[in-house]
Amino acid sequence: MEGDKDFLERSARLIFELRSRSYQDLLDWYEEMLDSFISVQQTGADAKIKFNSRWKDSETLVNKLILHLIALKGLYRGTEIELNGTSIKGKFRDISSIYVLLRAVIESLVIYNHIFISSKN
Repeated sequence: MEGDKDFLERSARLIFELRSRSYQDLLDWYEEMLDSFISVQQTGADAKIKFNSRWKDSETLVNKLILHLIALKGLYRGTEIELNGTSIKGKFRDISSIYVLLRAVIESLVIYNHIFISSKN
């Protein structure tokens, strides 16, 4: 679909733009986008907006996406590990899980765009 092609092109441009930023800039951008996304979702829930069934069906996918993004944020910050009651110094990043969740986020965004944005029916 033409809408899918446009979405993928815009996504690719964003990825290339983000590659030139520092890690702190990326983290700031990520937190700003996540906060905005959650705020929009929460505002709709608080206002008890009545969506048509098509948009109501999208809510599960949006909630899944938000939870994945929150989990990614936590995994990136790292996890303290305790063995036999002794805390190991420092935090560890579970890179494998970050990749798995990142893929799930990308898949969710692509599917959401395909079904709820680009689709004509």
